[in-house]
Amino acid sequence: GEEIKREGALIIGIGGVYKILQGWSVGFGPGLEFERNKNLFVLRFFTDYAFELGNDLALAPYFSYDFKQEYHTYSTGVGLLKKF
Repeated sequence: GEEIKREGALIIGIGGVYKILQGWSVGFGPGLEFERNKNLFVLRFFTDYAFELGNDLALAPYFSYDFKQEYHTYSTGVGLLKKF
């Protein structure tokens, strides 16, 4: 019911990743969302699929869902991965 203002929030967390199939991973982990008005505890679940590009590079579209104390959010994106 109450509207929460969020400006320039930064999430810092730690997580674990499990590779389900070749290229497909799932993971989760806790974190904290730091923001000027109110800091929140976050539990993030995510999945991605890595497409190998060669030269130890991969392109990985992902989906994540964040459970927060006050509300929930989701995000989608594409990451560029480098193997070391």
